Amino acid sequence: MPSPATATARKPTATKPTAITQPRASLFISGKKRSAVLCLLLLLLTLAFYNPIVNNGFTNYDDNGYITDNPHVRAGLTWETVKWAFTSFDAANWHPLTWLSHALDIQLFKLNPAGHHYVNVLLHGANAILLFLLLEGATGLTWPSWMVAALFALHPVNVESVAWAAETCGWRFSTFKIRQVSAISSSTSSTLRLQVRFGERGSKCGAGQGRSLSAVVCASSKVIVMPGAPSVR
Repeated sequence: MPSPATATARKPTATKPTAITQPRASLFISGKKRSAVLCLLLLLLTLAFYNPIVNNGFTNYDDNGYITDNPHVRAGLTWETVKWAFTSFDAANWHPLTWLSHALDIQLFKLNPAGHHYVNVLLHGANAILLFLLLEGATGLTWPSWMVAALFALHPVNVESVAWAAETCGWRFSTFKIRQVSAISSSTSSTLRLQVRFGERGSKCGAGQGRSLSAVVCASSKVIVMPGAPSVR
């Protein structure tokens, strides 16, 4: 006969039931979907905030030289306009893309100022989205990056440039600038370099947008800091 000790050892032990933990439900299914929704929200906020400028007309400061009184631009997007845009130094600048963009606006909206102004609003909204995606990709922080982009989109320092039809060149400049910084930041892990690149001096057209981008990124350095990045004071 087995000893009492052996019988005790063979006695099956009751196992405690383990609680099944359910994964936490996130706000959206995936990070990409969340970013897409936040991009759309950023664009809608920008359009709503700047919507009153569609009631503005043209001004007699640069709008006349760039749009209303410029016969080449008013001819629309023609081959003659393209040739002139790449060979002209009107307004003391060589910026063919600016002339062509204004000619395209004339082709689409004629001399209706609402269309010209809304192009600026759309460009500004697109730049805010690009800034959000740039910061999110560089830091991995979604909500702080979105807050910085929203600050850039709605900050009063940009109102003059958005509401000024002739300043569309500045927003196109900003688009290329953000894409440039995005390409640079993909090969570096330093927010310091990111801030320096934003603060680079650009052409006369778009200098204001470059400064505002630099100010927003530098002001957010205490909100968004990449791991291992040097502190900037």
